[in-house]
Amino acid sequence: MRSLLTVVGVLCLVGTTFEANAQRSAADFRASEELILECIASAEKEQLRTGTDATRQCIGQETRRCVDTTDLEFRAHQAMYCASAEGQAWAAILDREYTSLRQQAAKWDEDFAKLPFNPPLEAVLPLLAEAHQAWMAGEADCAFVAAQAGPGTDRIVQPARCHLYRTAERALLYRRGFVY
Repeated sequence: MRSLLTVVGVLCLVGTTFEANAQRSAADFRASEELILECIASAEKEQLRTGTDATRQCIGQETRRCVDTTDLEFRAHQAMYCASAEGQAWAAILDREYTSLRQQAAKWDEDFAKLPFNPPLEAVLPLLAEAHQAWMAGEADCAFVAAQAGPGTDRIVQPARCHLYRTAERALLYRRGFVY
């Protein structure tokens, strides 16, 4: 009888855990855009002092925080959701940086048009738009990463990380004004 009650108790616990995990969704996992921006600002200050760019160290920090502070029985799903959440935060940063860079490019075009070059300098804004479109077309990289992972949990984790890193790297590039 005691072992029957133990088995029933374990089954109830497993059922409750599975149900709780099933009710969780990507919306339950968050990344702080504000913390990412604070990290970038700190790394940029450090770069002025040392000459070493450490902004890339800000990539993945929110994924690590999310994994450490959330609980999900299926670790691969947790890693995927956390990386996706941080990827969304970086996408918002990318959008703002792209808008800012577009405004700067329009100003450069206006300023360059006043210079006495023959032939005139090429317009910067259309080239930026072309570069951005080419980058966006590179989404196949992450599909390749998924295919390369083969069967198993990396098939869902690696594409989320791919999107995160591609987006974050591009956001940092736009923030630097395409300075390598």
